[in-house]
Amino acid sequence: MRMTILGLLLAGCSTGAKVETTCDASRWTEFVGQPEEAIYGVLGNLRVVHNGAAVEDGFNPDRLNAEIGQDGRVLGFGCY
Repeated sequence: MRMTILGLLLAGCSTGAKVETTCDASRWTEFVGQPEEAIYGVLGNLRVVHNGAAVEDGFNPDRLNAEIGQDGRVLGFGCY
């Protein structure tokens, strides 16, 4: 019963409207596979997310997130 209620509540949260982002994660693909240190000082409004680390839920369409693998290399980027 709890799961049904939770599912209904979460379904009501989505408006289906696409949120426009301004961080443009696709611009930074040249850094994928590079050591984490390569992104510092180059990218503004950046949050570094290490593999398995918890991140806050606050969505910020202007924030670029660099996802770092266990080997210390950039896995990819996202706007969230």
